[in-house]
Amino acid sequence: MDKNLSDTFGSKRDSRKGSLNGSNLTEVDTSRDEVMDKNLTDLPIDERIKLVEDLWDSIASDQHALPVTPEQKEELDRRLDAYPIDKDPGPLAFEVIAEIL
Repeated sequence: MDKNLSDTFGSKRDSRKGSLNGSNLTEVDTSRDEVMDKNLTDLPIDERIKLVEDLWDSIASDQHALPVTPEQKEELDRRLDAYPIDKDPGPLAFEVIAEIL
């Protein structure tokens, strides 16, 4: 994250466990949220996009922390078991994209 974004949003973790910049993570600070919203809209679009990309990358790099429900695991197993039987790889990516557009 750019230094100016770190300064703006205070992303440095406070030394106290369970807090971010000294605030209790279990409490909602509406005035802080309002300031955050204001600061976000003040940023140029390219900086906001970079901020979202950085956030998304941090989530993607920590995928093991995303839980898979038993139902999701069951569906994944069902699909993996079905492929050797029906050999259907599904539609090509460009077909799916064309359908969406």
